[in-house]
Parts: sequence; structure tokens; C-alpha cells
Amino acid sequence: MKAGAKHKLRSMKRVKHKWKKRNLFQSGSFTWTAVIAYALLIFFLSSRPALPESFSFFYGQDKLAHLLEYALLGWLLIRAFKYSAKFSLVNAVSAAVIISLLYGLGDELHQAFVPLRQCDFYDFLADALGVFIPSVITLIRQRD
Repeated sequence: MKAGAKHKLRSMKRVKHKWKKRNLFQSGSFTWTAVIAYALLIFFLSSRPALPESFSFFYGQDKLAHLLEYALLGWLLIRAFKYSAKFSLVNAVSAAVIISLLYGLGDELHQAFVPLRQCDFYDFLADALGVFIPSVITLIRQRD
């Protein structure tokens, strides 16, 4: 075997050991597909006219819905940046927060043009709180 071929074989073995085994839910393509699909779902739901008041079970239900939907968006973005873009955890969380907040702001501005919907600052605050919850949990879990 030639010296160059041995070196190439050794370097291939080294690269092989650097790869971590990941399941489907940690693959880059799956995480970004989930983010895009969920962002489209948020856009679709915010394009719909508001539900009648008879569907309200308690006061502040819409704020809780905003909090939960953006908590999930933040979590999906953190995973996408962490597993596909090879960001450090702090950078993944920072990027996820910035993108989620911008998307939430855009969503609220979009609702100003939807019949029977309105742009509400308190909805945006609920979105922001929802984004920060998975971010804080992720950073605290990383420290342990």
C-alpha cells in the first residue's frame, strides 16, 4: 500500500470517530423542517379571523395560547441551531430568541391586517415570555 493511501485511510478513520450518532429527531433536516412547518402553522392560525367569545373558557386564555405557541417555537429553534448549525448552546439560544421575537413581532403586525384581529402589544409580551421559558430552562439544564 502506498504511503499516501495509508495516510488517507488513517484520516478517514479519524473522521469516522468524530461523528456522533444521532437519532432522526436530532438531524439537521428534521429540526429545520419542524421549525418551518410550525412557523407556517402559526402564520395560518394568525391569518384566521378571531374565535367568537363563546370559545373563551377563562380570562387571559389567548395570552396563555401565545405563551405556549412561542415556547414551542423557541424550543424548536434552539434544537435546530444546536443540532444543524453546530452553534454553541449559548449562541443557539441567543439566535433562537432573536428569531422568535422577530417572528412574534411580525406575526402581531400581520394580525393588524386580518379582519376581526388586532395587533396587541400584550400578545407580543406573551410571545416574548414564551420564548424565554425554554431558553432559560435550556441554559439552566446545561449548567447542571
